Amino acid sequence: MYKKFTEFVKNNWLVILIIAVGMFLRFYQLFDRFSYGHDQDLASWFVKDILVNHHFRLIGQETSTTGIFIGPIYYYLMTLFYKIFGMDPIGGAYLILTISLFGILSLYFVVNKIFGKTTAVFALLIYSLSFYMVMNDREVVPTMPVIIWTIWFLYSLHLILNKNWKKGLILVAILATLIWHMNFALVLTLPLVIVAMILSKKKFELGAVIRSAVLFLVLSLPLFLFEFRHGFSQTKSLLVSLTTPQQDVISGLYKFERTLLLISKNVHGLLVGSYPGIKFEWVVYVLTGALIILVIKKLISYKWAIMFSVWVMTFWFFFSTYSKIVSEYYLNGCLLVFLVVCAITLSKLYESEKWRHISLILINLSVVFGIRNFVITPINKSGYVARNEIITEIKRDSTMRGYPCVSISYIADPGYNLGYRYLFYRQGLKLKPISDFVPVYTIVYPLKDIFRTDQTRGAIGLIYPDYKHYKSDLINEKCDGVDYNLSEPMWGFPE
Repeated sequence: MYKKFTEFVKNNWLVILIIAVGMFLRFYQLFDRFSYGHDQDLASWFVKDILVNHHFRLIGQETSTTGIFIGPIYYYLMTLFYKIFGMDPIGGAYLILTISLFGILSLYFVVNKIFGKTTAVFALLIYSLSFYMVMNDREVVPTMPVIIWTIWFLYSLHLILNKNWKKGLILVAILATLIWHMNFALVLTLPLVIVAMILSKKKFELGAVIRSAVLFLVLSLPLFLFEFRHGFSQTKSLLVSLTTPQQDVISGLYKFERTLLLISKNVHGLLVGSYPGIKFEWVVYVLTGALIILVIKKLISYKWAIMFSVWVMTFWFFFSTYSKIVSEYYLNGCLLVFLVVCAITLSKLYESEKWRHISLILINLSVVFGIRNFVITPINKSGYVARNEIITEIKRDSTMRGYPCVSISYIADPGYNLGYRYLFYRQGLKLKPISDFVPVYTIVYPLKDIFRTDQTRGAIGLIYPDYKHYKSDLINEKCDGVDYNLSEPMWGFPE
């Protein structure tokens, strides 16, 4: 056993080293770099609802499209890690850390299976050490696994192209079920299944299609049950969003340019980071040219060239014609294509003695850019650590003074007053609406010289109440009744 282990390490030491460094970048300063805001507070509220209130959730939070909700699987996965870490939100960061390890291993496995070990190592280097990917894999949000989803979708296309429809379509069914739980934009990849079936030149297998469809229906029962119970509200909202203007002021050719710019920005971040002097579009143009050369020289199958082209063009066309304002993360569903094309290009250069030094220079520059950007990125001073310490201080001071409840006010820019409610709950702070009879603690963010603060934690300040203004008998009277923190609705949380 030991001999086999040492032999495995000897044969795969570079892969093991890359994975180790990649996980270090994702784990390093996990607490300090944990960005805790409304999304993370909302996720904690869902976990509390499941574990404490014993509420069986069929849906998660509302998406940016009104009336459409993501699936609940992310929150159910969260519950295990919250239980392990004593209901501390840091459990969510450890869940994401675990998923990111699965993503790194998945990428190497899939690319190795399809394009070979050399390409897989280059892909692993980019994925593990890219600043864009490291930061994506630190985001404690339901959309974080989108790129991992595309990795396994790539593998399903590989199976179908190689005439293994049975396994390929089963995997597609599982992945299609997960779309609702992550990001609806992933639906745009599903037409590629039909393209792969056509390119496989295999006789149509009705049985494989039926088995896949049945599996999809069974796994999607929570979605269908919710829709049936609520009059197909999400279906109606989806149709409305696709057929009515969604507030974007850009349209026509300008929208096509804008969407291409956003795709290019993502690819630039993946491969170059924030290195100055390299325009976003240049990276996409170079990779497009590289794909054309790979096809001409028959270094990549024309089938994959078609698949990759359709994949990216579908995202580009849809979001260029959709009237909603486009965010970069909507386009993460096509980012894997550029990563794989880059890895294939570098591997082919590496396999050529003439061009090997070029591939090594390029990959080393990409790695250096990625690690450099991570190192110089300042720690978020208003994240989990600062917020938790501010709430802990409020709890300490209010307990010391015998306050049975408190009120909270905010001196903050719009939106920055969100992301505290679960922390109040976890500290056992009972909240009441602001009045003249309940002590008011004021949270200040961002800090400004014009506001005097009594305590600061990171970039967040705290102003104590005017203690002499409050009388204990009136405080006790006004603190009777429900906890305002628990009774008031939370934005984005469906009851």
